[in-house]
Amino acid sequence: MAPWPLKVASALSLVISLCAQEPDLTRLRKDVYALASPAMEGRATGTEGQRRALKFLSQSFHEAGLVPLKSPSGMDPYALPYTLVRTKLDLENSTFSIGKTSLKLGEDILTARTQAATGDLLFIGFGIHAPDLKWDDYAGQDLKGRWVAMWEGRPQGPDGANADGWNRAGQTETKLAWARKAGVAGCLFIQVRPDKEAGFGRLRVFLSRFAKRGQLALKGSAVHEAQIMWMSAEAAKSFQLELKPLSRPEPPRSLGQLVYLPKATTEEISAANLAGVIPGVSPELKDDFIVLSAHHDHLGMAGGRLHPGADDNASGTAAILEVARLLKDSKPRRSILVLSVSGEELGLWGSQAFVEAPPVALSRIKADINVDMVGRNAVDELSVTPAQIEGAVGTLTRDARELASREGLTLTREADKYWTRSDHFTFAKRGIPCLFFFGGMHSDYHEPTDTPDKIDFEKIARVARLVRDLALRVANADGQPKALSKEVWAAWTWPLVSIRGGLNGRFAPSASPPGPPPPGRETRPGGLPPVQKPR
Repeated sequence: MAPWPLKVASALSLVISLCAQEPDLTRLRKDVYALASPAMEGRATGTEGQRRALKFLSQSFHEAGLVPLKSPSGMDPYALPYTLVRTKLDLENSTFSIGKTSLKLGEDILTARTQAATGDLLFIGFGIHAPDLKWDDYAGQDLKGRWVAMWEGRPQGPDGANADGWNRAGQTETKLAWARKAGVAGCLFIQVRPDKEAGFGRLRVFLSRFAKRGQLALKGSAVHEAQIMWMSAEAAKSFQLELKPLSRPEPPRSLGQLVYLPKATTEEISAANLAGVIPGVSPELKDDFIVLSAHHDHLGMAGGRLHPGADDNASGTAAILEVARLLKDSKPRRSILVLSVSGEELGLWGSQAFVEAPPVALSRIKADINVDMVGRNAVDELSVTPAQIEGAVGTLTRDARELASREGLTLTREADKYWTRSDHFTFAKRGIPCLFFFGGMHSDYHEPTDTPDKIDFEKIARVARLVRDLALRVANADGQPKALSKEVWAAWTWPLVSIRGGLNGRFAPSASPPGPPPPGRETRPGGLPPVQKPR
């Protein structure tokens, strides 16, 4: 063991050496242009273009000196393969009936469900359980294992001072929460307007497209089927159901036996993530890992047009590649695992595959630092989440704020709106501390115009420096990342920002955070498939 003064001198030498290593703008440009090139065909998961991206990234991992997690035999040593199963609903050959009445899927009944369903269907009015409003459609009913039908929205009769309470009670997610608590098998929402109205029509178009596109799941994992269906107002008339003003709940009644017999086809999609390690050197800590993640997939040839995905997310991928190069000789106490995932645009499937079949024990992963879309908007602005997410804000956010300030970056809280919408959230659901760096939305998001000529490479370089410094701080710390009390983070200040990431006003207290993020990755009824960050 070296004497203490020599240890200090060695550590100081390492810090000076690392500080001398700066991100290379030429390399960043080369990486982004390569990933967003026509040869990569938009990098849609499971396509030949994405497989070309994997080869390019694997070679980059090797050149950066990353150590594979498995023996270099067989396929690419950095690759962590997984399989997705796509299930497509055949609307024409699927059937749906209630009692003796047959209804047409895609017209009278809308659903994304691909598993059969049977059971007595009980009509329960508006499906509202609100004792404080003196309204309870669940009173005296044992609904466990049964299907229930209910009007959408809220009754028109009751009014008074509690309009907000009634509006909350009539929200679809509120009703679903009550129904799930009651143990129902599923819900059939009845439209209150004729099906020619725009709302039902838009839903019909969306679900028709979804039926053609199919539902994805990891092979071998449980499929989380939607618990919700919709019935048109016209079809409801077949069961003597017509909406009228009400002052009290309608009596529940059985509509008959619901029988849903779907026909579906399945196909398998082969995909892979890439993982490489900068090994830790501490005997006590080297088996702990700090994950640096970014997704390399994009939309592919959507609508017959190339979607290059330069910012989303060639920019984040280039950033973590550059961090890997900068940290090549850093000898961190804990190991740093660089993770390039696919399947993000389809619903975070790559990161989900990683945590379901982890190459290292999840208990040994102490943090995830995720980077997505960091090449656009103001060069000196960057957003982070969790900034004000209850129960999630911790020392990672605190350290990021400090290091960003040193880097001259203004760190904003805009990314809290996207807390559930990139791969860090997969780790958060497993209780792993995480942080997500995000450069902000722009008009080229998910468009063919997200091209590399619009990328600010100096901004990516600044993000790479920040991620490098944060990764080293966490990897070398005596303690592990931990949550902070609300009293600590509620006192922080954040700049006010516009939806596109520009500053809008002076620094403001964080006492009034944005509204809570929706469950899942977008506001969607009843577990519909996830949609990536909203336009």
